[in-house]
Amino acid sequence: MRIDLNIKDGFFSKFDENFVSTFENYPNFVRTLSDFFTKKAELILNSLSSTNKSTSCAILGTRECFDLLMELFSKVPGAEEVALHEAFGQLPIGTLNDLVDMTLGIGTFYSFLEENRTVIS
Repeated sequence: MRIDLNIKDGFFSKFDENFVSTFENYPNFVRTLSDFFTKKAELILNSLSSTNKSTSCAILGTRECFDLLMELFSKVPGAEEVALHEAFGQLPIGTLNDLVDMTLGIGTFYSFLEENRTVIS
């Protein structure tokens, strides 16, 4: 997958419209997912840089939501990759939901969204 990205703008504008609209009741989830992938790209760029000048990236979500997302990803092998491909429209909407539910039990993904609604929305 090739993505033209301005690290200062982040991944959010590159996300598939259907993915974003699916989670319209949880906008901080989508923004934080963008932050997660943007931060990973920033770390890669900074590690490859031959100068001491670091690149800073766009941050759209909250630290609390970022921590919740990291916790979910740590419990579900492959969730990061599935989330990336679903967000870019390369996997059907619901693939992340299915993976989380298959790994942690039916209904876990939307329970995660609902239980953290005050943080995620």
